[in-house]
Amino acid sequence: MNTVTHEQMRILHRLSPPAFLLSYVVAIIVAVAYEPVLPSGFIVPWLVSMTLITLARSLSVLLYHRKPSILDTPIKWALLYCVGTLVAGINWAIFGAQFDAQWPSVYQVALFTIMTGLIAGAVGSHSSFFPALACFYSPILLTLIYVSSVQTDRAYLLLLPLVIIFWIMVHSGGRRFSKMLRTNIFFQQTLANNNERLELLARMDTLTQLQNRSALELYLNENWAHFYRNKKWVSIAMLDVDFFKAYNDHYGHIEGDRCLTRIAEVLRAMVPEDFGFVGRYGGEEFIVVLPGCSLDAAQTLMAQVQAQLRNEDIEHARSGASSRVTVSVGIHSAVPESESDWVAAIDRADAKLYIAKQRGRAQVVA
Repeated sequence: MNTVTHEQMRILHRLSPPAFLLSYVVAIIVAVAYEPVLPSGFIVPWLVSMTLITLARSLSVLLYHRKPSILDTPIKWALLYCVGTLVAGINWAIFGAQFDAQWPSVYQVALFTIMTGLIAGAVGSHSSFFPALACFYSPILLTLIYVSSVQTDRAYLLLLPLVIIFWIMVHSGGRRFSKMLRTNIFFQQTLANNNERLELLARMDTLTQLQNRSALELYLNENWAHFYRNKKWVSIAMLDVDFFKAYNDHYGHIEGDRCLTRIAEVLRAMVPEDFGFVGRYGGEEFIVVLPGCSLDAAQTLMAQVQAQLRNEDIEHARSGASSRVTVSVGIHSAVPESESDWVAAIDRADAKLYIAKQRGRAQVVA
């Protein structure tokens, strides 16, 4: 579930800056407004501590956005954020603990309103990760319960059920929202993963597990312009299984499929995925695209493919080229002449393949 937690952290850190700013503005207003009833020896240090806490939390958010490599450990960010909200909540709780029944009623009402208002605001900005919300409101509400219960005037006890009810509402609402968000994130990620798998399947030949023609077109559309701009040599090899129809007629289509699969395995082993593109072009034809590969290097590689295929020793009693399965190969190598002439390049490789078949098959023509 780390991916879900990571997304929760992303949402939390995106919503944090406005919440930090609003909380700090409220702290300044409160410090100024309560100056008549609180000593400056308390207000000034409290406001300084709120300033330091806000700066530290803002720095944490900045580091989160500047260090994407660290996002692989979202739990650490979650713990760090919870520590920040807990410290901020404790700081507000310290202010709430200064409550005094001797204050004018406007200050008393304002204090409870401010504290509950801060919590209500935190529900909107912190509910994406419920532990962070709980770390903020718990010390504040505990303090409100405490100051209500220790007053000499028992009328203040009437505030206790109100604070407790408010706590239950915030707790249940925040927890429910967080759970719904986690479920939504999980389903969105599952859907995205399934869509990615479907896209991969759509670009894969189900028989050979090589990439298909659609994948080839996508690959060349995405990369050919880069090859052109960088004046990069590109070699394209077209491979055709010699007398494959005769193979199918003699051994059957199931054996024909196994033959194609074994050829695909040879190509996959000889041409690593990070070296170039390997795919099934259609029927018994395969295609290999080799960026940065000269004509000589491509010829050498295709000769090695033919040699490896001979080592596979696949019997072909009806072949006019050999007693074993062979392939004909046509290679075209050039620096692209435009950003989109890859179709012409494939046609030239196909023309070389045609020549190889005319010359007797089981050979490479470049």
